[in-house]
Amino acid sequence: MSLDIREFVAAPGRRFPVGFRLTPPVELFADCDWTVDQIHAAGEAFAQLSTLYLEVELHANITQLCRRCLKAVRVTVDVSEPFELQIQPNSDLVDPLPTALQMIQTAHDPHVLCRETCLGLCPMCGVNLNDDPDHVCRESDSNRQTLRDFLS
Repeated sequence: MSLDIREFVAAPGRRFPVGFRLTPPVELFADCDWTVDQIHAAGEAFAQLSTLYLEVELHANITQLCRRCLKAVRVTVDVSEPFELQIQPNSDLVDPLPTALQMIQTAHDPHVLCRETCLGLCPMCGVNLNDDPDHVCRESDSNRQTLRDFLS
């Protein structure tokens, strides 16, 4: 999504209220363990020389994996930090999406839990212990080597 900046460029230094939504393409998150559905931005912006200055509140809903059981968890991230976008010569548009995504990625907690009492996965067989808290694994094959065997 691009932001039309003609009004800002026509009145340098004048602050204008802004509000916009950004919808990142799904392909951006192909190799990630988190996704962003939509980013809402509200605040003020002004242009000076070849730069657009934005002082906005970013609000995004992120879906990421629980660090213990790998269940999808929806988390809200709010970022309030001014940022700048370079205005290309003879351009009427700027794209705030890459900068907004970078700010959200920096602000979100990568170690989210689905709940504080999450039991995680069984280290032997991978069963979700939240679904089966009384789970007991049978003895594993003693000939099988694990990473722990190589680190000892």
